[in-house]
Amino acid sequence: MLTPAEEPDCPPEDHQGRSSSRERSLTEKGLVMQEQEAKKNEKAFNKAYDSWKQLARETRVKLKALCSPEELDTIERDIKAKHAIVQQHYEPIRCNHTTTPVIVQRMDACGTLTDEMFELINKRPEIIDETFNESKEKERVRMTLNKNEYESVFGKTETVISSPSESSNSKATSRSSSKRADAEADLAAKLEQANAMEEIHEQQTKLIKLESEWKLKEAEVKLRLEEEKTKLQRLQASKEVKVAAARVKAYNAFDNVESCNQEVDNIILPDYLNTDLQTPLNPRALPFQSQQRSPEMLRNQEEVSLTQALASSLILNRLPVPEPSTFTGDPLEYLDWKTSFMALIGQKPLPVCEEMLYLKSYLAGEARRAVEGFFYRNTEDAYKGIWNVLQDRYGNPFIIQRAFRDKLTKWPKVAANFLQSCAEATPHVKGLATLNDLCSI
Repeated sequence: MLTPAEEPDCPPEDHQGRSSSRERSLTEKGLVMQEQEAKKNEKAFNKAYDSWKQLARETRVKLKALCSPEELDTIERDIKAKHAIVQQHYEPIRCNHTTTPVIVQRMDACGTLTDEMFELINKRPEIIDETFNESKEKERVRMTLNKNEYESVFGKTETVISSPSESSNSKATSRSSSKRADAEADLAAKLEQANAMEEIHEQQTKLIKLESEWKLKEAEVKLRLEEEKTKLQRLQASKEVKVAAARVKAYNAFDNVESCNQEVDNIILPDYLNTDLQTPLNPRALPFQSQQRSPEMLRNQEEVSLTQALASSLILNRLPVPEPSTFTGDPLEYLDWKTSFMALIGQKPLPVCEEMLYLKSYLAGEARRAVEGFFYRNTEDAYKGIWNVLQDRYGNPFIIQRAFRDKLTKWPKVAANFLQSCAEATPHVKGLATLNDLCSI
């Protein structure tokens, strides 16, 4: 509740009923509270004024340059809001008669400068569709928002007057130092550019060398692969010829045809196939002596083994990649799913995060929801916890036994009249006799 001294603008009440005309005054405690309130209001006003003053300085700088209509609207809106805050904090001071000349001066400057900035914004060439002249606009802002006139807001411009000789010397010195700085900067930039070019050239040379080496190795590998393919084709053709010759000899031996055997033995094969075929024995030859295989023969066998290994790997790569099925929560499918998952994924040396990812990919439905909380952690404990929950819910022997019983209970029943019809039709339909055979059922 405000005291009469704090409400000067309120209309005086009619005191005709009062018998005393003694003036009312505040107590000592009331005076202390009034002084504290005045200091609080003055502090809030000064803070709001400083905020407005900072924005006014920034606005003066912005108005010297080209601004879009949207930017001018933003400036006007911000200045208006800051002025309203200053005015709001000034009102309690004015009502309580605690104003000072400094506060009054600041409030007057705030109102006057705000109006002048509004006028500058409304007369901007961007708004009235005129050509923007930067020098002209700067001069107009300097004339309107004069620093000498509003020194408390924008500060005072200090001008230093020097003699002509000092001015010329300072200009010459500034020019020489500026040129020297530019030359040093240019030299440093060129040196840095030269170093960068040298490093780039070295890196390009390395890349070209590596690329040429890689192409040479690739060509060598391709050539060797083609040679191995050619040898493989020759070996296959030689084997086919041997198999055909053996088949012809077998037929001839069965038919006792010697002339045909001689014709088969006298078949002329190509040079690259004739080397592997068996030649007739020479009765005059010396006894056989075992000899070690030459390095060339061993090398040929190694090449054949390499070729066969390459062919086997190509055949294996063409086969579809096995993957486990998706487990949805059926206890009858749990053991098969777990076995396939462990064989294809679980037994491989994978990080825990990848094992969790694969396990999450192959779970769905009720089983996925049962262990959903474990997937927020990628730890070994979480991975083992998932398997423990799955084992308890779907791998327990009692759970599996109950699932089998439920499936048998839900099995569709055969009506008695249908069985009677089958028994009566069995003597007349021969195929129905298999129903009496327990082994066929």
